[in-house]
Amino acid sequence: MKELIDDARAKGESLGGEFVVIAEGLVPGLGSYASGPARLTSRLGAAAFSIPAIKGVEFGLGFEAARRRAVSCMIPSTTTERVALPGLATTPAASKAA
Repeated sequence: MKELIDDARAKGESLGGEFVVIAEGLVPGLGSYASGPARLTSRLGAAAFSIPAIKGVEFGLGFEAARRRAVSCMIPSTTTERVALPGLATTPAASKAA
């Protein structure tokens, strides 16, 4: 790899590449589910795209999802009940019930 970099530098060229960022231990609900700009994926994507050479960002299946049928990308639900999460009320009536 060092030889490739040195060779490209000598020719005034650049090389492409990939990097992976893994975040572990994130708490459920981090970010927003409703506001696009406040979603964690939006904020991380914006940070990655602030690097001038970045051309693509993947989350989860990422670009692989574009090659699959939708049904193979869905996360199966483990319950049929609606679950209310504290602090995530979306209507005045839901706020009073919480």
